[in-house]
Amino acid sequence: MGAGRLCASWVSGSSPLSGSRKLPLKIAHANGKLLDCERRQQGQPNAHLHVWRAAADIDAAATASDKLPYVGRARVRADTAYAITKIREAIDALLSAHGASSFADASPLQRIWRDSNTTGRHAVVDPLVNQEVYGKALLGIPYEENITPLI
Repeated sequence: MGAGRLCASWVSGSSPLSGSRKLPLKIAHANGKLLDCERRQQGQPNAHLHVWRAAADIDAAATASDKLPYVGRARVRADTAYAITKIREAIDALLSAHGASSFADASPLQRIWRDSNTTGRHAVVDPLVNQEVYGKALLGIPYEENITPLI
């Protein structure tokens, strides 16, 4: 979530749109994406809560020297995918606010965007794969019949 905040501070201070009416609208849109990561909205857990829940599940199992059950492991994967998706959306909104110069080799924003998008496409955090894994776990479909053994 720190990458999103870093982008927001960098964009607001150096955007070529600094004097335009567009920048505040784009920053507000990006901030909304970041806030989705920081608070509960309409009764749905947000990205931070997903990450905290996943970490708490892992910590509880580790403290008890237990392995997380299949459904718990699948939920950790789904929570991770949700959080990464929201972070990528926020970073994309911030790069749109900054404009095409965000992608210049000299811009730190292109590195943040590239890193977050590369991470977000890793098989272990792929949203569709993880939704399928979690859905099958919730339906009681045996571990062996799931889409990946990495659960």
